[in-house]
Amino acid sequence: MKNCKTGLNRLRAGLPHDWSAGDKTGTGSNGAVNDLAIAWPPSRSPILIVAYMSGSLAKTEVLEAVHAKIGNIVAAAFASN
Repeated sequence: MKNCKTGLNRLRAGLPHDWSAGDKTGTGSNGAVNDLAIAWPPSRSPILIVAYMSGSLAKTEVLEAVHAKIGNIVAAAFASN
């Protein structure tokens, strides 16, 4: 999962660079753009992050940017705790 290249613009794109992460992506013809990531913040237990989107008419690049924002929100939430 750490070697997955299709997830570099999804959840992992929103995570800090000092976090290790791996993911499994999925993309479907019904507007589905999905990602499941395991993130390892420094000196913390791993975090499982899952985002599924379906039925969208937006381009994949737009939905990937939403995934990155979700990754950023999760990272910020765990950084503040």
